[in-house]
Amino acid sequence: MKNLLIIALILLSSVGMAQTAKVVTTNGGADDVYFSFSNNEVQRINRATWDIGFTTKGFDASILINENAGVELFLYGNNIAAWDQVDTTGFVWNNSYNSEESWTLGAFANQGTSHPDYGWGTYTQTNHDINGDRIFIIKLSDKNYKQIMVEKMSAAGVYTVKLADLGGANTNSFSLNKKDAAYTSKNFVLYSLVSNEVVNEEPNNDSWDLLFTKYITIVQQGPVTQPYLVSGVKVNAGYEVAERTGFPTSSNDTSMLVWDTKITEIGSDWKTFNSSTFQYDITSDLTYFVRTQKGEVWKIFFTDYKGGTEGGFYFNIERVSGSASVGQYSALNSRVYPNPAVNNITVESQENTNLIGSLIDMQGRRVRSLELLPFETNTIETIDLARGIYTLVLRGENGMSSKKVILE
Repeated sequence: MKNLLIIALILLSSVGMAQTAKVVTTNGGADDVYFSFSNNEVQRINRATWDIGFTTKGFDASILINENAGVELFLYGNNIAAWDQVDTTGFVWNNSYNSEESWTLGAFANQGTSHPDYGWGTYTQTNHDINGDRIFIIKLSDKNYKQIMVEKMSAAGVYTVKLADLGGANTNSFSLNKKDAAYTSKNFVLYSLVSNEVVNEEPNNDSWDLLFTKYITIVQQGPVTQPYLVSGVKVNAGYEVAERTGFPTSSNDTSMLVWDTKITEIGSDWKTFNSSTFQYDITSDLTYFVRTQKGEVWKIFFTDYKGGTEGGFYFNIERVSGSASVGQYSALNSRVYPNPAVNNITVESQENTNLIGSLIDMQGRRVRSLELLPFETNTIETIDLARGIYTLVLRGENGMSSKKVILE
């Protein structure tokens, strides 16, 4: 009887750690779905209900746009005195997109470089406010165009935003305090510029792990790059993801994993559309491992994707925390800017050891090399390279990382 009890306990333990098949449907991409490894679907948000999102983080000023709802953002200029003279005649409509690397670089922030320039405004040392210094044009979820300016984020965490019809008519303003108790447990405060109200639907940031959504990525199409709206997966802030290929998805061998904090590391490229079958092919040996802020490690691999009105993600998950083989290699901490770039890119190391860098083209050829001393900044000339998508790979004693670089 004792032996039978032990066997039963072992079987129950195995079931608890076994792979579990899951399905998340997004109604053809009409919904954003927040998912928990432990509790499945946590929250579902209709994509059309919000336009921009304000970070709640204390030392951040990121503002996202809702790319899934078709929201687009364009920098008009940095002459804020021209608010009542905005004229799009001859205007060059260059989009600003949310970062695929980090939640802290929303579309509004991508016009900046680093502290004290936060993209939409500049930090002031005397009072610790960020004062707006750029005017943007925004296409809203209802397809109407407006001009918008973030006038300030005060040291107390209060955003003040100004919105008007193109040309400055019907100007109105609103304020939002990111430190309000209703928002502090969330990553972003979602806001509808159409209805002029907070959409307080994002779940608490400790309740979800993955976001199934649509977002803009840059893809290579022949000799040029194009922005493309893809269905994919983002991870929660502060999470790490490792990608593994060449092993069966059933394997839990994670001894050589390299972890990255890129929020779209899972992303969308685990599937490709087959124009012959009009269905999606899934990469058979591609497995992802996600390390949460709590230190848990989960394995996830995809088995199918159904487009159309379903927008269905089919995948298996398994908790692998506690496995002695789970590697502790981390992605290197570095910055690459500007991105997209034209004449050159700057690589800024934030590591205390030497780094070796390689710029790789779409054919896998190394077209540039560089070495970085600890905390050094170096520049790669790119003016003579073909326009397109490249990968910058950095290696050092503490690990490695790769970043997508766009030359345009």
